[in-house]
Amino acid sequence: MNDFRIGIVGSRGIVAQELIHLLEQRNFSKDALFLFQRGDLHPKVFEGLDLVFFCSSNEVSRKYIPYASDALVIDSSSAFRSDPNVPLIIPEINADEMRNHKGVIASPNCTATLMLLAVAPLYRTFGIERLLVTTYQAASGGGKKLLSRLKEESTDLLQDRTPTSSLPYGFNLFLHESPDEEIKMVEESRKILKDPHLRMHATCVRVPVMRAHSMVVNVTFTEKTNVQTIETILASAPGITLHPNPTPAMASGKLDVYVGRIRTDPTFDNSFDFWIVGDQLLKGAALNALQIAIDNFKKFSVNGVL
Repeated sequence: MNDFRIGIVGSRGIVAQELIHLLEQRNFSKDALFLFQRGDLHPKVFEGLDLVFFCSSNEVSRKYIPYASDALVIDSSSAFRSDPNVPLIIPEINADEMRNHKGVIASPNCTATLMLLAVAPLYRTFGIERLLVTTYQAASGGGKKLLSRLKEESTDLLQDRTPTSSLPYGFNLFLHESPDEEIKMVEESRKILKDPHLRMHATCVRVPVMRAHSMVVNVTFTEKTNVQTIETILASAPGITLHPNPTPAMASGKLDVYVGRIRTDPTFDNSFDFWIVGDQLLKGAALNALQIAIDNFKKFSVNGVL
């Protein structure tokens, strides 16, 4: 299948660049890769493509995905995640849900993806009564502009210059700039776990870290369990690495999600705390999208990629 053709929309963005790097690592032919920015898009641009990754804004996805109806579309925006006709997929968790897709598959919010990779196997084993999560999200989750802002303001402070921003980011933290982030985590988790009544609450915080998100997850299980049993389940879960003290620096550039400091919460029956760290640009976005593609095109061999 050397004529298999892939398009990437939003190709200069930080997620798209990670996706391109993943394809290059798998020796995918650059001649079969077509890169688009918003100014390149028009109704005919997707003709002849077999697979299109949308790594762009909700607005771009809503406007241009209908024109890519002859290809499989994997969308990393939130444009179609809540659409009941569009499967929302983390392949390790719910790959079967995309078997009857209608041409579009959505990749979830990055923090939901990292969290659910660890939570889903436990949910299926013990059930969950309630789930509380506080995230500590890196600058790269906000794109190149937020990364640049963190670098510039940190440099200013180190050189005793006062940042001009009304809400400094260097050596500071603040609540996530989009309140929708917390809503996305809850609603997407419910959809992926197929539990519309899951009791879940999230608080999302932006921290002065370049790359890789971290989070504290507090879970109350329906059935009784213990730390040793939880660790045994997670040790065999795909995409998970157990570590006593994972950090963003450790997780940056890694494909797995790290889980550590699993401990009993003595204040609430059958409750446990987890510390989860993962590269939100990889498993949280680009890698998850690529895994969806690979799962859909398994029967093909495309330069060792699909």
